[in-house]
Amino acid sequence: MSSSSSSNDLRNRILFTIFILAVYRFGTFVPLPGIDPEQLKIMMDGNQKGLLGMFNVFAGGAVSRMAIFALGIMPPSDSLYFNTKDY
Repeated sequence: MSSSSSSNDLRNRILFTIFILAVYRFGTFVPLPGIDPEQLKIMMDGNQKGLLGMFNVFAGGAVSRMAIFALGIMPPSDSLYFNTKDY
Protein backbone atom coordinates (compact mmCIF):
# COMPACT_ATOMS: atom_id res chain seq x y z
CA MET A 1 0.00 0.00 0.00
CA SER A 2 1.23 3.45 -0.77
CA SER A 3 1.56 6.07 1.93
CA SER A 4 -1.15 8.30 0.42
CA SER A 5 -3.78 5.56 0.45
CA SER A 6 -2.97 4.61 4.04
CA SER A 7 -3.17 8.24 5.13
CA ASN A 8 -6.52 8.61 3.34
CA ASP A 9 -7.78 5.48 5.10
CA LEU A 10 -6.69 6.83 8.48
CA ARG A 11 -8.28 10.21 7.75
CA ASN A 12 -11.55 8.53 6.74
CA ARG A 13 -11.60 6.44 9.90
CA ILE A 14 -10.97 9.47 12.10
CA LEU A 15 -13.68 11.48 10.33
CA PHE A 16 -16.14 8.60 10.68
CA THR A 17 -15.39 8.32 14.40
CA ILE A 18 -15.90 12.05 14.91
CA PHE A 19 -19.17 11.89 12.96
CA ILE A 20 -20.50 8.98 15.05
CA LEU A 21 -19.57 10.76 18.29
CA ALA A 22 -21.33 13.92 17.09
CA VAL A 23 -24.48 11.94 16.25
CA TYR A 24 -24.41 10.33 19.70
CA ARG A 25 -23.97 13.68 21.45
CA PHE A 26 -26.87 15.11 19.46
CA GLY A 27 -29.01 12.11 20.45
CA THR A 28 -28.35 12.72 24.13
CA PHE A 29 -30.17 16.05 23.78
CA VAL A 30 -33.27 14.68 21.99
CA PRO A 31 -35.87 14.05 24.72
CA LEU A 32 -38.23 11.13 24.80
CA PRO A 33 -41.80 12.07 23.89
CA GLY A 34 -44.32 12.17 26.73
CA ILE A 35 -41.82 12.98 29.49
CA ASP A 36 -42.75 15.82 31.86
CA PRO A 37 -39.50 17.79 32.39
CA GLU A 38 -40.60 19.24 35.76
CA GLN A 39 -41.44 15.83 37.22
CA LEU A 40 -38.22 14.39 35.84
CA LYS A 41 -36.20 17.18 37.51
CA ILE A 42 -37.94 16.52 40.85
CA MET A 43 -37.20 12.79 40.55
CA MET A 44 -33.56 13.34 39.58
CA ASP A 45 -32.98 15.86 42.40
CA GLY A 46 -34.11 13.28 44.92
CA ASN A 47 -32.09 10.38 43.50
CA GLN A 48 -28.71 11.90 42.62
CA LYS A 49 -26.82 9.88 45.21
CA GLY A 50 -28.34 6.51 44.35
CA LEU A 51 -28.17 4.10 41.47
CA LEU A 52 -30.01 6.47 39.15
CA GLY A 53 -27.40 9.17 39.77
CA MET A 54 -24.56 6.76 39.06
CA PHE A 55 -26.23 5.64 35.84
CA ASN A 56 -26.66 9.31 34.89
CA VAL A 57 -22.92 9.89 35.34
CA PHE A 58 -22.04 6.95 33.09
CA ALA A 59 -24.57 8.07 30.46
CA GLY A 60 -23.07 11.55 30.34
CA GLY A 61 -26.13 13.26 31.79
CA ALA A 62 -28.50 11.74 29.24
CA VAL A 63 -30.65 10.17 31.96
CA SER A 64 -31.33 13.50 33.67
CA ARG A 65 -32.49 14.87 30.30
CA MET A 66 -34.27 11.54 29.57
CA ALA A 67 -32.73 11.53 26.12
CA ILE A 68 -33.47 8.99 23.45
CA PHE A 69 -29.91 7.59 23.57
CA ALA A 70 -30.07 7.12 27.34
CA LEU A 71 -32.01 3.93 26.71
CA GLY A 72 -29.00 2.12 25.33
CA ILE A 73 -29.21 -1.06 23.27
CA MET A 74 -31.07 -3.27 25.75
CA PRO A 75 -34.74 -2.57 24.78
CA PRO A 76 -34.25 -3.31 21.06
CA SER A 77 -32.07 -6.33 21.70
CA ASP A 78 -34.48 -7.76 24.29
CA SER A 79 -37.48 -7.29 22.04
CA LEU A 80 -35.61 -8.92 19.17
CA TYR A 81 -34.75 -11.90 21.39
CA PHE A 82 -38.28 -12.37 22.71
CA ASN A 83 -39.94 -11.88 19.32
CA THR A 84 -37.77 -14.45 17.54
CA LYS A 85 -37.68 -17.11 20.25
CA ASP A 86 -39.50 -20.30 19.30
CA TYR A 87 -41.78 -21.62 21.99
